[in-house]
Parts: sequence; C-alpha cells; structure tokens
Amino acid sequence: MGRSLHIIVLALAVVAYGLLKAAPGAFRQDPEDAAVQQLQLELDAEVERGAVGRLATALSFATLANSSAPNHIGNPAPFQQLHDFLERSFPLVYERLKHERVSEYSILFTWQGSNPELRPVLAMSHMDVVPAPEGPGYNWTHPPFSGTVADGYIWGRGALDVKVTVLQQLEAVAALLRQGYAPQRTILLAFGHDEEVGGGSGAGAMAALLASRGVELELVLDEGGIVLMDGVSGPNFKLVERPVALIGTAEKGIEDWEIRVAGVGGHSSMPPTDGSSVAARISRVLAAMDAYPTPTKLGAPVTDWLQALAPAVKLAPLRMLLQNANNWIVNPVLGQLLGQAGKEINPFVRTTCGVVQIEAGGIAHNVLPRSGSIKVNCRLLPGHDSSFVQEYLEMVTRKEAAHVTLHKLPLGSVPASHVAASSGPHWQLIKQAILETLQPPGGLQVAPYLVSGMTDSRHYSSLAGGRVYRFCPHRYTRADIGRVHGVDERIAAEDFLRGIGYYRRILQLASADESSTEAGPEGAAATA
Repeated sequence: MGRSLHIIVLALAVVAYGLLKAAPGAFRQDPEDAAVQQLQLELDAEVERGAVGRLATALSFATLANSSAPNHIGNPAPFQQLHDFLERSFPLVYERLKHERVSEYSILFTWQGSNPELRPVLAMSHMDVVPAPEGPGYNWTHPPFSGTVADGYIWGRGALDVKVTVLQQLEAVAALLRQGYAPQRTILLAFGHDEEVGGGSGAGAMAALLASRGVELELVLDEGGIVLMDGVSGPNFKLVERPVALIGTAEKGIEDWEIRVAGVGGHSSMPPTDGSSVAARISRVLAAMDAYPTPTKLGAPVTDWLQALAPAVKLAPLRMLLQNANNWIVNPVLGQLLGQAGKEINPFVRTTCGVVQIEAGGIAHNVLPRSGSIKVNCRLLPGHDSSFVQEYLEMVTRKEAAHVTLHKLPLGSVPASHVAASSGPHWQLIKQAILETLQPPGGLQVAPYLVSGMTDSRHYSSLAGGRVYRFCPHRYTRADIGRVHGVDERIAAEDFLRGIGYYRRILQLASADESSTEAGPEGAAATA
C-alpha cells in the first residue's frame, strides 16, 4: 500500500473513531453470540472405521460431466459404479431414507421428519468432478483417480471439490441413524451429477421436482466457504491472522459477452499504418479494459464480511474502518482501497470482466483479417445486471465504437444471488455447528462472504426464499486453494473425519424445531 493510501486510511480512521465515539454501543458483541464462541466440543469419535477407505474408493470413479453430451454425461459407467458403491456402503441410509434417481444419475434422499408442519432442510453436494489432465506439466504425486491413502491424506480428484461432502453427508446420516436420532424437520439430501457444467440436468431437475410437489425449504446448505487456517491475506497484505471460517451468503452472477471488431484487411506485406487493423483495434480495447476496470461497489455481503472480521484485525485504524464499512463517508473510499489490494480482494468490490478468448480472424499467413472478436466472462456483484456490464463495455470500446459491436452471449447467463442474512437463527445454528466441531485451539472467527464462483444452490434458492448458506467443513491453507481444480487435490484424513462431525451437528440443529435449537450450550452438549 503506497504512502497516499496510508494517508487516506488514517484520515478515514479519524472519521471512524468519531463515529464510534458518537455511538459507543454500536459494535458491542452480542452476549449470546459470545457464549456460542466459547463453546467447543470434542469431535464425536463414533465414526465408522472404514470412512476413509470409502472416500478413497469413491474418488477412484472418474465421474466427469460433459456439457455437450445428452444428460451431460458422456461416459455413464463411472457414475453407475459410484451409485452401486454408495448403495453397498450405506445400506442403512438406503433402507431407512426414501431415495430417488433423478435424471438417471442424480439422487434425492428424503429423511421424513416427525413434524410435517416444519419446512424441510436441504443439504446438497455433487458427484461430478472436473477433468484431471495427466502427462507433461502435470506432476501428480498420485494418479488423480487412484483414490490413494498416503501420508495422512486421501488423494484424488473430488477430494476437495466436492465429492468429499457427498461422503461426509452420507457418513453423518448413517451415524445419526445408528444412534437412533429422529429428526423433527424433514432432511433432504440432493446429490447432482453435472454441477461442473451448470447443473441443469441434475440440481435443476431435482429443484423442479421439489417445486412440482409444492415443497418449500427452510434452509439450503451447499458448498462454498471454507476454514482459512492462514487467516485472510494476500501476497502483500495480512488482514486477519487468526483462522477464519467463511460462510457464503451470496454468490456472484455470470454473463458472457463478445466484442466483435471490424478492421481493414488486405495483403500482409502492406499493413495499415493508421491503426485500422483488427489487431490494432483489439489491442486498444484490451488496453482500455486493463487501464479502466469497472468502478468499485462496496455492499452486502462484503460489508457484512468486513464488519465480522473487524474484531480480529490488530491494527486499530483499520479495525475502525472495517467496523464502519456501511458509513456513507467511509464506504466508497474503503471500496476503492480494497479494489487496489490485489486479485484476491478485488473481486469482492467489483463486477469483474475477464478476457477469456481473443480471435484475430486470420485465414492465411499473408492475409490481414477483416474481423476479430474478444470474448469476456463477467462475474456480477449483487445489484449489478446486464445493463451495468453493457455500459462498462461501451465505455472501454468508445474510441472504437464505429468498428465495434457488443453481443451478450445466451449460454450460462445467471444473475447474482439473493444475499442471505448474516444474523438470526439460520446464521447462528450454522455458526454454532462450525464452532463446536471445527474450531482450532487458538480460536476461530466466523464471517459471511461473497462466493465469486457459482454453485448448484442457485437452482434451489427460490424454494428457500433465498435462505442459502454455502460452506464446506474443511481447513485450508493458501497452498491448498491451488489444489482445487488443480494438481494433487487431496484432503487430510483428520479433516475429512472432522467434517463428518460437522454435518452430524448441523443436521441435528437444522432438523430440530425452533424450541430445540434455542437450547444453548448445555442443550448442544447433551445432543452432540
């Protein structure tokens, strides 16, 4: 951070301090919340001995979705092998819960609750994984579909994203069934087969099935946030040093646009000298996009995230700024500061437009192209829509307007999600389950955040009134993040088992009626 930014931070901190003096009680911690944070239960040891081996076997099936294949499945054999394996491995779950195959390869479980007046809770995951290239440049320690258990880890594609949570949820339900647990609220488990290519045939079909039955959901639990053991940091900054559990309360939207560029063709031996070639015009558009990113916007859930992190920030001026993230003076300048904090933080305060493909349109080595294109993938903040993106693209192409046309591509366009509450009963029960089962000895900060990618939960959001929370019960270091969709995907066996404990607890809390979930630490300890 440069000297001028330091001056701005200090100036804003003075403003923030004045605001705090004017409202001395504004940022006191909720006493009930403090009590929950102090509660930390031991992981229940009743985890079936073969759980690690079952995950390893599940990872050995190369369940690859294919966007161009019917039902999004090019090779059905690994999916059928996985289904057969799950049914053999969890006989009690298949015996006691209603199970339905949807679109042939997705599966919907229903654990009927004792009180039909309570809306069901839906826990979800997906069985498909992304491809795992091998060969030169891909140095896998263990083959990606070997399901190897070595050095305290379970290795394989899907160990992090997110076949692992299919197994964790089934292990948790099996354990609850063995102990005789009976939910009051119906529990649904929905495992899709094509999330990595949009989820339309899997989660989309299951959501449509539930909607046709008139099902209204109380809560949806999906993948998204994780426990960052290194805290919140980037290459050049350290915002929070203690571990942070991030619960995704919203996710960005997605749109694809094409910028078509016309230019002067002709023989390559006589290229134009006035900048009228396709290549010159494309280069100017790219330079403008790089020089003029979209304006920053600091809103929910990012403001919620900053305020939740504030108590763990050591630098007092910065802590006061984060506490005042919603203040009309602090907010816009803080947004600009965060937009300069690096690629890890920038997506939280900007609708991003990334260039993913450039076509120069050449037809031969000695012919100048007459047309070309730039394809842009945009990830939209909550509150931004197609008109925002179009206005931005018109701005960066203004100097080439006579030679440029903009086209919104129809495939894959999804608006930003609803922002779920980061307070209240649903938030608190997820936070309670995290603190009881995942909290390391030094403590854990729990915060909402904005998921920059997309999940299958968007298919169910309307059934739950937007009450969607995205969290995976796994501890990550910065090095682990690169393993997602990368080489050497793996999860520590200890972390996998700890996550089973989390799902046991969250399903208990979420499937109880309101009077049971308000039992407090004593009640929680008695049922864990």
